[in-house]
Amino acid sequence: MITINHYHAKKSSGKIGSFIYSLHPACGFVCCCDIVGCETQMQDALLVNLAGRQRMLIQRMTWLALQLQCGDNSALVDLQESERTFSETLSALQYGGDAPYLTNSVANLPVTNNVQILAAMYEVETRWGQYRSILDAIIDSSNASPLRIDLETQSESLVQ
Repeated sequence: MITINHYHAKKSSGKIGSFIYSLHPACGFVCCCDIVGCETQMQDALLVNLAGRQRMLIQRMTWLALQLQCGDNSALVDLQESERTFSETLSALQYGGDAPYLTNSVANLPVTNNVQILAAMYEVETRWGQYRSILDAIIDSSNASPLRIDLETQSESLVQ
């Protein structure tokens, strides 16, 4: 049978308590880092989702423009909404701010200072300007056959 001396039990309990107490600030730091890490991961996931949606919107706008060209005037409203969503999201990805996200919601994006990301976003903005001018010409034109080839070419360069 093991007996524990009351004095040693109190002394051991005090050492364990001191040890646990000494870990408390470290545990707080680890928990804080985990929370910040989770927030960073959530922000990264949001950016990946928005970038993926941008690719999908280019494909959707190309399809809607072709539908419009074939005489389906109901595609015009969806095309204009997709253009607006793409433009607002591109602006938020470049400069920070609100981007349309989910139904009737927005996501607030931070400003980026990463030179490589800014250079890539500038290139996307340039291609988007070219693509959008072709879309607008298709919307305004009754004979958009030559524009169809330009639209498909610009679409491919944007989704890469």
